[in-house]
Amino acid sequence: AIRTLGTTGTTAPTPPAVPTPSRPPECTASQLEGSLDSDQGAAGTIYTGWEVRNKSSSTCTLDGYFGVQMSSGGTQLALTYTAVSGNGVSPTLVTLPPGTAALNSGNDQGHAIFYMRSNDTCDGAKEPDAFEFTPPHLSGSFTVSVGTDGFFVCGHVDIGPISPRGAANPFIA
Repeated sequence: AIRTLGTTGTTAPTPPAVPTPSRPPECTASQLEGSLDSDQGAAGTIYTGWEVRNKSSSTCTLDGYFGVQMSSGGTQLALTYTAVSGNGVSPTLVTLPPGTAALNSGNDQGHAIFYMRSNDTCDGAKEPDAFEFTPPHLSGSFTVSVGTDGFFVCGHVDIGPISPRGAANPFIA
């Protein structure tokens, strides 16, 4: 007699899930502080670099462009801005650890930088004493004082992408 053995279907075992590394949350305005790092210009065009650090006790990230507003004596001044990449500089995820050195201390490891281009030769140029920057994708802002030492803006600025400290200025080749 011939016996037929029954077959049973088998399935391959499901491999264990590979955990996806989670990245730190985006930096909120309250975690950040900034400082005017540099300014230079010629023929009416001013290029400013802005250094940013995480002042909180937990790591956070920035990716994209800051929103910007300027003010004088606490009153907002008219300003429009355009996000601009250039010269090989584009938005990059920047991780800002806690506990880095103070701004303008000469030790900028773990800090971010972004650049701004503006014009200061127009009728009605405004003299801001502070800029407010809003982190990408979030609300709230942090303020950077620039004093009143002849910093003039014609009402429109180009904002470069947030980059790790040491990145090139996207507006100057």
